[in-house]
Amino acid sequence: MKILITGATGFIGTHLVRLMRSSESPFRNDEIVLFVRNPAKLKSLDDVRFTYVVGDLSDRASMEKAVAGVDVVVHLAGAIAEATEAGFFAVNAQGTANLMDAIRAVNPGLKRLIVVSSLAAGGPSPISEGLMGEGRKESDLDAPVSAYGRSKLKAEENLVQLAGNIPVVIVRPCVVFGPGDRATLTLFKMVSNRLSLSIRAETLPDKKYSFIYVKDLCRILIDLAQSQSLALPQSLALPQSLALPQSLALFQDENNSRGHSYAPNLGQKTARKIYVAHPEAMEMQRFFGLISKSLSRGDLLNVNGTNSHSADAPRSKRWELQLRLPLGVLIFAEKIVRILGVLFRFQPMLNKDKLNELAPDAWVCSSRLLRELTGWNRFTSHEQAVEETVVDYKKRGWI
Repeated sequence: MKILITGATGFIGTHLVRLMRSSESPFRNDEIVLFVRNPAKLKSLDDVRFTYVVGDLSDRASMEKAVAGVDVVVHLAGAIAEATEAGFFAVNAQGTANLMDAIRAVNPGLKRLIVVSSLAAGGPSPISEGLMGEGRKESDLDAPVSAYGRSKLKAEENLVQLAGNIPVVIVRPCVVFGPGDRATLTLFKMVSNRLSLSIRAETLPDKKYSFIYVKDLCRILIDLAQSQSLALPQSLALPQSLALPQSLALFQDENNSRGHSYAPNLGQKTARKIYVAHPEAMEMQRFFGLISKSLSRGDLLNVNGTNSHSADAPRSKRWELQLRLPLGVLIFAEKIVRILGVLFRFQPMLNKDKLNELAPDAWVCSSRLLRELTGWNRFTSHEQAVEETVVDYKKRGWI
């Protein structure tokens, strides 16, 4: 077996490469090829055996070289921060289309393409009368609220339109965290400094999110990659008696005006999207509490003086301050930094697009379909995942 991984020097990619070479992996003795833009970043994987091809998602020749002769491609490369929507689309949407074009040109018999998309492509959780249910499901209409989410959704559309008979599995993870992650590091740093800031929820008691530990996500990707089926992964190919209803089709009918839609020919069912998340979503208050517990800092103290103690964070003599800001404060702050950005010629991190992601009360998705179709239920507990992340951050000197 020969596996190609794009985006292998990123946060998820480095974990995936290491786990593929671990003793528990079915690919520990197989050939692993990494597609990288900057070979210098491979230094963090010096102790791991692999070959690599240098290139990027806009370079057709390098992509054809990378995909030639491989059995499985795991596509992780993408942009998570860009100054413009066009920037996101150039990398995420067009880059993914370029990859599929390269595969069709030199490796049309590819056994499987696994693409890591995002919950952002689906959008925040539908909430009705303060009730959320189990969160976003594969049957829900997609409604991304940010440029990043729209670019990921367009990437999925490109995949399905170009895939032909190439089996594609689209994995939509929620918030991914774990050792080495800089995206959620800010949250851990805040708690380590005894201050936890969050945005006040409007329809729920607290903002609620789905999380997935990076090592769990990578193990799921490995499981999806190891099936020998030439169509869908064997664990995803349902017997006729368990066939999914039409409402669970991968993409909605193109005439449905309530959300983004696709109209590919799915007669051979060569594509599948799956949400990936720990089955237990968490309120931000609880997530902060778990970080606090791991840091041995004690419980959180709300600004109104009430104790935010939970069963996961036993009482302590040490306290922290938790502030829940109304969304209006951030809206005002965004206007200020936008003006400053124009005056001093810098790109502010807080912008309208980021506000669109911060505003919803819930970013929760259901992993029920993943568990039903694959039987995958080996999730690391939130407590252990946070603890291992804290230990790693301390070793790196980040907190």
